[in-house]
Amino acid sequence: MKNTHALLRQICRAVALAGLILAVQPPTQAQTLRWAPPSDALSLDPHAQNEVLSNSLNAHIYERLTTRDQQLAIVPGLASEWKQIDALTWTFRLRRGVRFHDGSELKGEDVVFSVQRAQHPASAVAQYARGLGRVEHLGQGLIRFRLDKPNPVLLDHVDAVPIMSLRWARQHGVMVPLSHKLHQENHAKHHAMGTGPYRLLSRQPDVRTVLTRHDGYWGRVSGNIRRLEMLPISNALTRTAALLNGEVDLVTAPSAHDLPRLAGTPGVVVRRTQENRVVFLGFDQFHDELSGSGIKGRNPLKDVRVRTAIAHAIDDGAIRDVLLRDQATPTGCLLPSALTCAQIPELDAHRPAFQPARARQLLAEAGYPDGFRLTLDCPNDRNVNDEILCVGLAGMLAKVGIELRVNLMPRAQFFPKLDRLESSAYLMAWGGAELDAQPTMEPLMHSWDERSGRGEVNFGRFSDASLDSLIDSAAVEPDARKRQKLVRAALLRHQAQSYHVTLYRQTLSWAMREHVTALPAANNHLRAWFITVHPR
Repeated sequence: MKNTHALLRQICRAVALAGLILAVQPPTQAQTLRWAPPSDALSLDPHAQNEVLSNSLNAHIYERLTTRDQQLAIVPGLASEWKQIDALTWTFRLRRGVRFHDGSELKGEDVVFSVQRAQHPASAVAQYARGLGRVEHLGQGLIRFRLDKPNPVLLDHVDAVPIMSLRWARQHGVMVPLSHKLHQENHAKHHAMGTGPYRLLSRQPDVRTVLTRHDGYWGRVSGNIRRLEMLPISNALTRTAALLNGEVDLVTAPSAHDLPRLAGTPGVVVRRTQENRVVFLGFDQFHDELSGSGIKGRNPLKDVRVRTAIAHAIDDGAIRDVLLRDQATPTGCLLPSALTCAQIPELDAHRPAFQPARARQLLAEAGYPDGFRLTLDCPNDRNVNDEILCVGLAGMLAKVGIELRVNLMPRAQFFPKLDRLESSAYLMAWGGAELDAQPTMEPLMHSWDERSGRGEVNFGRFSDASLDSLIDSAAVEPDARKRQKLVRAALLRHQAQSYHVTLYRQTLSWAMREHVTALPAANNHLRAWFITVHPR
């Protein structure tokens, strides 16, 4: 009996000691990543927006038939394999055993619904989803896409369509995407149901969004993050202070002016890569009179000479060395990937050089020797030092006679204004993982076509039949060499007309506490499933 009591006391002491050890260990903290971006996601509805921060957050929850590895190459995702049957037919085989976060099984009907939902006119990814043609479930997890015409970049388009639960969408009345440009609200804006490695735990817009690991996830997660807390902090100084004070673990948009200080701070690490993101100016080429310009009955921005004059007025060296502190590489190529741009070196060779005298001459030739007034809409929470950049551009254009008024605003106001075609001029960035030019040319450089979705982000609404023909031909040309010639001709024509003024390719910097191992991806998507937080 005494031995029994002694054994019980030993067991109790062991349990108490184990409890003490567990109490002093911080397993939850060691597996929590507190992430501070400069602003919040615009929506959790994966078809209602198409911008980097929202896509980055939603990729933890919603998956696609394909996915991208750490080098951003397309690899199998919800589809385990695919096959091109002929020029107009593709089949995808769904992976077995995939379940949504509510435990329901992924079925072919979910894929058909998601593609059709993404093709809806209100969808922000319609221009990609419509490139998939007609979608059918043939049974036993086999999905077939029947195209109206060949699509050389079909896999890129598949990779742009997140898969949702048909049952969940029907239950919550979100069978079609909300229109972000009309400020619509629905259940999917702040709630989510996907198959991804993380599920939504809670959301307070503009304050905190918390994701937790989906234990029923079908795939492999190489990192150890169990809990991801997204804590948007709009002020750059406050973001830096939060990182230095240990209130957050990772800042994905540190101020360029703070980078030397952060890199020299013990306990903080700065990692950099060249981002697949190009920054440029866009112009109203739609309205017959330019709002606020002081010019009645005319729109100076419809004249290629005026747009080219603006390009010649911009000092790219000052942008690189002074305004952005070596966080930019000047370029004339309006494509996200520098690798793709390297195949068309003429774009950099033909880029308008900094020549203020030439800018003034072009303005005079166009009939504006005294210049005019112009309002530039500029987001203040999207790009590296965007506010400082826009103010700097005002000083440059003033030297050639253009009085630039900078209108700063958060992205939540910026994008709806562009959607409503209310911007005279705007600073924009375009990025992504795609190496092909088509996913950039169709939405950004094509004339607006409501039926196909082409020109969806051509907010200047310029229209060029010759450019459209080149883009449309490239979309269906199966011969790689012929297609490359079409792409080259399209990009050079777009540049020659200065429909946009390309500024630079952005350098991506992430600052983090030293216990975080995270490598910035070139598409600037934070991917918690690749990140490790080490015990401190």
